[in-house]
Amino acid sequence: MTPNKMLAVLALALGSLSAPAADLMTIWQAARLQDPQGRVLQAARDAGTARLGQASALWQPTVGLQATAGLGGADSRLQGAEFSAPGMPPTRDASFATSVQAGALLRWNLAVSQPLHSAERRAQTRQLELLAQAANLEWEAGLQDWMLSTAQRYFDLVLADHRLTLLLRQQAAVERALTEARDRYALGDIPITDTHEA
Repeated sequence: MTPNKMLAVLALALGSLSAPAADLMTIWQAARLQDPQGRVLQAARDAGTARLGQASALWQPTVGLQATAGLGGADSRLQGAEFSAPGMPPTRDASFATSVQAGALLRWNLAVSQPLHSAERRAQTRQLELLAQAANLEWEAGLQDWMLSTAQRYFDLVLADHRLTLLLRQQAAVERALTEARDRYALGDIPITDTHEA
């Protein structure tokens, strides 16, 4: 049952009590503005709704930038080498040396990717959508419980007020009966035992 249907049912239930129905609606509106339970319910719903944005973000293009920079040197030596070439006499005990004193390295990479088909992302999207739907259903159920508890507290208060009014009327009636019995005793119309009974 949606919250609007719940309010309609409560309004119909209060059809014979037109003034309390308006008071219940006023109390419900005040509860929605002031009761922290409403803020908790709304925050949980907003968190669930945010999952829909996460689900759509899974299919958005991604951009990656990678950069590498460095400075290095190398020194390499070879001694005692032997080699020969056609038309040249063989050479023995030759040495070679190479060195780089300060070599710079700079590399960067820019990559853009757009997922077109991914069973894993499709499953993650569906999971996030279901979590968002579950959060919305929990919000509706929590709202209904909150409405019912607010109405229950309201009716408990109305019932207590009616009981208090009844008790005050009964007290006034007993006091009138006692006053009448005392007055009749003072006039000699009834015995003292009737005054004590009253």
